[in-house]
Amino acid sequence: MDSDNKTPAPKYGLEQVELFTGIILFRHHGEFLLGRCQSDVLSKVLVDSGDETFRINSQQILGRIDLVVSRDDFPDWRDRCQALFDEPDLKAVWETIYQDIEFVTLTQLRELIGRNPDASLQELGLLMALHKSNLYFFEQKGCWVPRSEGEIERLVQERRKLSLLINEWEEFASWINGGRAPTRWTTQHDLWLRDLEGFAIFGEEYEDSRSAKQLTRALTGGKSDLQKAAFRVLVNVGVYHDHEPLGLYRRGIQLEFPLELVATLQELPMNDIVAGRRDLLETPVYTIDERTTLDIDDGLSLIDKGDDGYLLGIHISDITSIIPGGSELDAEACRRMGSVYLPDRIIHMLPTAVAEDFGSLLPGRPRQAMSLLIHLDRQTQITECEIVASVVQSRARLTYVEVDQILKGKDSPHAHMMRDLDLIAKVFLERRIQAGAIEIRRPEIKVVVDSSGDISVQSSEPTPARRMVAEFMVLANRLVAEFCKTNNIPTIFRYQDPVDLQDLPSDNEILWTSLALRRMKPGGLSVDPKPHGTLGLPVYLRSTAPLRRFPDLVIQRQVIGFLTENRFPYDREMLSQLLCPANIRLREIARAETERTRYWVLRYLENRSGEEFAGMVLDSRRHHALIELETFPFRVGVYLNHQADIGDRVILKLHSVDLWKLEAHFTDNSH
Repeated sequence: MDSDNKTPAPKYGLEQVELFTGIILFRHHGEFLLGRCQSDVLSKVLVDSGDETFRINSQQILGRIDLVVSRDDFPDWRDRCQALFDEPDLKAVWETIYQDIEFVTLTQLRELIGRNPDASLQELGLLMALHKSNLYFFEQKGCWVPRSEGEIERLVQERRKLSLLINEWEEFASWINGGRAPTRWTTQHDLWLRDLEGFAIFGEEYEDSRSAKQLTRALTGGKSDLQKAAFRVLVNVGVYHDHEPLGLYRRGIQLEFPLELVATLQELPMNDIVAGRRDLLETPVYTIDERTTLDIDDGLSLIDKGDDGYLLGIHISDITSIIPGGSELDAEACRRMGSVYLPDRIIHMLPTAVAEDFGSLLPGRPRQAMSLLIHLDRQTQITECEIVASVVQSRARLTYVEVDQILKGKDSPHAHMMRDLDLIAKVFLERRIQAGAIEIRRPEIKVVVDSSGDISVQSSEPTPARRMVAEFMVLANRLVAEFCKTNNIPTIFRYQDPVDLQDLPSDNEILWTSLALRRMKPGGLSVDPKPHGTLGLPVYLRSTAPLRRFPDLVIQRQVIGFLTENRFPYDREMLSQLLCPANIRLREIARAETERTRYWVLRYLENRSGEEFAGMVLDSRRHHALIELETFPFRVGVYLNHQADIGDRVILKLHSVDLWKLEAHFTDNSH
């Protein structure tokens, strides 16, 4: 429909005058209305429709009659005028003339109908009927042309579709605003819902954000933040919940596995042990993880051989036979690229049956593994290292807390082994530090949301048990990297350029860590071996988490393929093509984890408005500072009332939290 200010005023023999008087027919926002002309003011016409007063321009006027009707009598007069003609009247005239007459004037149409002796009133009513129902005639140069039968049929179909669309919209809008859900859910309802979801997730980046904004505005009456309004609409109707992880959807992280993919698990050799593997079932293997960890992919063993030294075992769950390369499950794992660990859920790279059961090194369950059997002399020098495809069985599942207690002196049947492992790990760490490694002991923020929604926020220190396990994983990855390099096995190496930190202040560990992390250069992936400066190693890769990271699974396939069949499932070109998407995807996962952790910390802080928090200044530009809280390592930007230096301790007062923007608003409360 043409806009009001572009529609010329048809003449119909009624001359336009500078001052409009009497009764006029005018167009207003797509409607055709009758009104009493009251005055002309600066090219605008003041019109009283009986229900409302409008200020319109002359181009909106379609016709007029010189008739004076009082304000009190006008509503009744208007209703009688509107009721003079309807669509059946126009149809009857059309049936009479459409085959013989090309066009008629308004006066001729009125005479053909011939019903009301008041010609001017009849003409205005007929004009209104023609504009409101353009089914049988259309206006052309002041005359009315009868439509063809084909045109009418097309318009009837369009009207029917429009009527259905209006009904669908009314049902949808009613549901959105708290009414009953549509009795029949249609494709159009799906499209509207999809637009709301897409806009809530992606905002202006949504592919059809323009129509989505119009939709949101129509449903909510217009809000300053339409993206947030779309999200709240979806929460109100139960499509989303208050804590919906939109950041995951924005990054394409799928929460669930396709049902058809899960169904294929029944066909996989979950319990089969491939023949020809080294039998290590009698080796005392122990796993050490968080209490809540279910996807256990590494274990340790240590056999004291007296004067001959030690046999250190690092055993990595081998799922190469469970997840065949090129399978649908493999393709899904590649798309996901890694597991996502969030305070309120874990989104596995592999289905739960694999990640938490058949691929997990559970106590008392025989499992296939890639074992590194490292022979050490009494000075913990490596004299030999074998990497074998094996079968292992965990003796017990230990937690970091339990091992820390053992290392502090608590009696345990595992005490001797754990303390020896700790001593050996410290030796390897010290050697790396002497080779240029940088040890970062920054506490991490640990956020847990239980099934009832209660939030726990703590500072998780790098305890001796954690450092011990981490050091053995570094050792395993280094040895696998050396093995691949020596045997020309195509693989994915990790590297990082060295950095000089000697000038950093060493009297404040938190500040030193912050400055060190800021100065470090980002690491990378390569099919060529390169030094890893931060770890102090000439060559490095990651292979110890095949349940959690797809590149680790790829490397495991390369090593196991070489050991068992002397072949490589991937060549250099295939691995090169994997580097970029793997790097990008794993970084996106890390960002999603950080963002979601921040959300739950803010949710925890939401109920603590008005409380004071101590923090340290990590960066300061004039009065704007980056502060890390002392209670737990959470960083916020704050405007300080005073000039502060890096390393200063400040007192902040929590003012408010904005969960949508992921912001905490603190004020400077230092005295």
